[in-house]
Amino acid sequence: MKGLKKISDKTQNTKSNDRSTWVALYYSYTTDTVYDKPGDGRHKITDLINPNTPQDIQETVEYFNRL
Repeated sequence: MKGLKKISDKTQNTKSNDRSTWVALYYSYTTDTVYDKPGDGRHKITDLINPNTPQDIQETVEYFNRL
């Protein structure tokens, strides 16, 4: 999965009580990449409201893919 480190870095300053710091998580099935902005072929997974590691983000995407 691509883009995990970039999104992880963006989540390091998030505060769960401050919505303006939350990072949106989008995923593209065709490119197997995570993004923080919407785009063609990207599906919103969730908002990340706490600091996350690349592994945390990958597990989140895999969890939502199993639903």
